[in-house]
Amino acid sequence: MVDRSIGRQIFRVFNAVLFILYGVICLVPVAQVLAISLSSSPAVSAGLVLLRPVNFTLRSYEFILKNSAFWQAMRVSGLRVLLGVSFSMIMIVLASYPLSKYKEQFRGRSVVIWIFIFAMLFSGGLIPTYMIVRFTGLLNSIWALVLPPAVQI
Repeated sequence: MVDRSIGRQIFRVFNAVLFILYGVICLVPVAQVLAISLSSSPAVSAGLVLLRPVNFTLRSYEFILKNSAFWQAMRVSGLRVLLGVSFSMIMIVLASYPLSKYKEQFRGRSVVIWIFIFAMLFSGGLIPTYMIVRFTGLLNSIWALVLPPAVQI
């Protein structure tokens, strides 16, 4: 049975207004960045751009698309995503399969779960991760971006 009381309807309207307001608040910075990217440099430097482009131009996009560093960064990002998702999924499946068993089948299940929870709450931090990457010889390689997040749960 669906509750159609006045209080429930007010609650639904309030939630709808709240989520629409939240959505607009989240989209305004994106619209401003887009307007800045489509505006001329003098207008941006003068602070004239708010939510609409001033002196519309595509020069920013021409500069980026002609820059080889941009395409190199896109290649590295795509490779990082493909490798990262693959390795993370492998690690997640390998860790979750034994944890899906009953206590009778895997007696140390609760201890392992608490170890995972502790590791999630209290990670080593940036400096220990850097030291591990450095001492394993992964510096300046794509694996330094893929392997540490894959093994940190």
